[in-house]
Amino acid sequence: MMLVNILTSDEKFGEALEYAIFNLERIKSHRKNDVMLVRAYFILGFCYSKLGDNVTNNEEKIKFYKLALSNFKI
Repeated sequence: MMLVNILTSDEKFGEALEYAIFNLERIKSHRKNDVMLVRAYFILGFCYSKLGDNVTNNEEKIKFYKLALSNFKI
């Protein structure tokens, strides 16, 4: 998760998204800590939100924002 935080601070949201998905899958497979699972979903939603901010196509923006909202609600 630290790498995802570093990448988001460097505004490398595409790479951060890949690692956020990887982290989420890893945490879901172990399922030892529900706090970590919630945090992984939040970070994934944050990455989707930031990717939506950086696209110019409105359809893509809506797609990314819906993905972000679905991850924030979990």
